[in-house]
Amino acid sequence: MFDLENLNPADINLYYPEWEDLKEDCKYNNCTHINTNEKECAVIKALNKGLISKNRYDRYLEIYKSYLEKWRRKYD
Repeated sequence: MFDLENLNPADINLYYPEWEDLKEDCKYNNCTHINTNEKECAVIKALNKGLISKNRYDRYLEIYKSYLEKWRRKYD
């Protein structure tokens, strides 16, 4: 069963299939693609080069932060 209520914030990037090839080039395999200062994140590099939609990335950040807050309230 598909359950968004219990979605781990770290899995949200799975809903961005256009990032799939980029994610393979991130230095860390658990990269969340949210630290815009991370020089080893391929998604951030693509964002800075204009290769991915800034609006879509901004929406990703909103969703990630929302789920992270829910996750912390539930599991911390």
